[in-house]
Amino acid sequence: MAVPQHLTGRRLRNRYRLDHLLGSGGMAHVWAATDEVLERQVAVKILHDHLQSDAKFVSRFRAEAVSAARLSHPSIVSMYDQISEPDIEAIVMELITGVTFRSWLDERATTDRAEIDQDTVFHVVGRVSEALDEAHRNGVVHRDIKPSNILLCPDGRVVVADFGIAKASTSADLTDTGALLGTARYVSPEQVRGEELDGRSDVYALSVVLYEALCGRPPFHGNNDLATALARLQGPPVPPRQLAPSLSPELAAVIERGLAVDPDDRFQSAGGLRIALERARAAPHRRAVPTPSKSDSSAPPSSHAAADSAADSYFNRSAGTEPPLTFAESERTWLVPTMVLLFVVVALGVAALLLGVTDAGQRLLDQARDAVGANPEPAPAAFDPTNTAPVPTSIVPTVAAPIGAIVSARSFDPETNDADRAENEDLVDLVFDADPESAWQTEGYTTRAFGNLKSGVGFMIELDEIRSIDRVEVRSSTSGWAMELYVADGPGAGLADWGPAVASASGLGGRATFTDLDGRGQWILVWVTDLGDDPPPVRVRIADITVTSS
Repeated sequence: MAVPQHLTGRRLRNRYRLDHLLGSGGMAHVWAATDEVLERQVAVKILHDHLQSDAKFVSRFRAEAVSAARLSHPSIVSMYDQISEPDIEAIVMELITGVTFRSWLDERATTDRAEIDQDTVFHVVGRVSEALDEAHRNGVVHRDIKPSNILLCPDGRVVVADFGIAKASTSADLTDTGALLGTARYVSPEQVRGEELDGRSDVYALSVVLYEALCGRPPFHGNNDLATALARLQGPPVPPRQLAPSLSPELAAVIERGLAVDPDDRFQSAGGLRIALERARAAPHRRAVPTPSKSDSSAPPSSHAAADSAADSYFNRSAGTEPPLTFAESERTWLVPTMVLLFVVVALGVAALLLGVTDAGQRLLDQARDAVGANPEPAPAAFDPTNTAPVPTSIVPTVAAPIGAIVSARSFDPETNDADRAENEDLVDLVFDADPESAWQTEGYTTRAFGNLKSGVGFMIELDEIRSIDRVEVRSSTSGWAMELYVADGPGAGLADWGPAVASASGLGGRATFTDLDGRGQWILVWVTDLGDDPPPVRVRIADITVTSS
């Protein structure tokens, strides 16, 4: 393939000056360029000459710009512009300085799997899953997730590149020839079969990347690309722990589920894969590995002019060499904190009983709060700093139910045709994980009225016992949405089984706070009745729910 050096110095649209060639892919050359209007460095991807006469390729290439321009996320390469000139089809995008995850893995190809830096692997997979969640929420399937399309930046940022064969999942298939556009090692079974793809295909590909990173080789290999692609239809891969015995059973199970041939048997979202990984890593017998320091993760981004050879700085940390925990040590990792927490909970309960009549109760409560770093009243969520709803007061003091009082959560979708009557079940535990950055969300619908498919959808939480519910706060970053709140002794199969709603609200923004509730029960249902003001695909995102009970 001829290198188009004659383009050096050319100005596209009288704005973007092509400085030097960065590299070439299957569809395009990528140039470093200067945006002379905004005075910044950019990357320009120019379609190969022999493809510009092919209307199908040009259509796919333009679709890349349309698809990627809809996405805005720190781990997705930003798309700036699309250019169509008589002899050039190009897109202008963010210029990323970094090394590929492919290079990072190749440099460690001979590393014992027991010594691989698992924290870096999980950091990379976690950031990629977040990027994919954003893409899937916008109806975009990447279709080509692989280590060479994952960039590692000097400051620890992980970026998913090359949505070059991505397509909107609602669009017509541009690959009517049946050719595999993705790399054979990482394509999903449904991609091999030429079936319609959704986000679960990307979940499969990311699970292949995870398998390769932790086990030292891809799960499937054949004599050629076609044989490699077909191998995933002929049987399961070698179990991960046969190749990497140091992996925990929990981690191996996560990888194996991600590689399920049937998409329905996989994690139903990239976020579900990320959550499962986090839980597996938290297992008491997990091997000790280093955690990136705050100074590493918050380092300022490097200049675009920085050399690629320095771009691996964050990711060149050595893995830990500590031996596996003994049984006694692993038991202490949860037993000691649990005993401390139990003491604190008991102290809080006793203090609450004494608070109204003795100074000792107040002192005990203060000491218990100091022990866990608790504040008497949590700060409002970051996305709604103007909320000034008053905290309810009562002659009988109320105690906010701690995170542990919510023992489970389930999605609630009684009007669906799906047999499981669930919606994004993999994400629902995020409503009580005390992390405002994580969230359960509905599926995307064509209208705020659920595309006229149903009257609502939601989730239910189970408390540790039957309680009198005084106050419920639901935090969301969605604007203009509406919900109803129900309380019952047990979970209802349908909405009618919950009885009358104890509260409702519409036109919500930021968070919904319900006080002076007349409800008693062990189960609470958040029933979303309006998806809000966002454009299609419309969805509601709920970060947290907190309950105050007496």
